[in-house]
Amino acid sequence: MLIVRPDGTPTEECAKLAPAPDATGLVVGILDNRKDNAGRLFSVMQQEFISQAAGRAGPAFQKSYVNIPAQPEVIVGLADACDLVLVGSGD
Repeated sequence: MLIVRPDGTPTEECAKLAPAPDATGLVVGILDNRKDNAGRLFSVMQQEFISQAAGRAGPAFQKSYVNIPAQPEVIVGLADACDLVLVGSGD
């Protein structure tokens, strides 16, 4: 990886990633924020995660409007039913 420092000096440094936790069998839910294509993106991500980690699909909820928070009961429902929730698609 080429890293360019704030002073403009490029340097080659190795970045080490932390080991990924075991994700086998996790339940993956979706909170769709209603931005364009967010639901489609999250569905594809959910299916890819499930196929690679032998997980299961959890519930999918859609917010009532893009600029307001999800209802508390939706958040509680996702927390109770899922190990991982996909949220927060940007433009």
